[in-house]
Amino acid sequence: VVRNNRDGFRSHDLPTEKSTEDYFIIALGESTTWGAIAPTNAETWPERLAAKLQERYPTRRVRAFNFGVQNAN
Repeated sequence: VVRNNRDGFRSHDLPTEKSTEDYFIIALGESTTWGAIAPTNAETWPERLAAKLQERYPTRRVRAFNFGVQNAN
């Protein structure tokens, strides 16, 4: 299921604060970043990258923000 945040992006809502444990990834791009063939948000490449980094750095809170837009070039 595709879920958009309150700003219309296929992403988590943007935080209002950042702690020293937070590690944020900002992904920009078009349909491939947005996840045109991904059936869920978790299967987009920004979320998959975040999951891999979370495994590698378990003491950090890794969060990806997907700002990909469909039909853009």
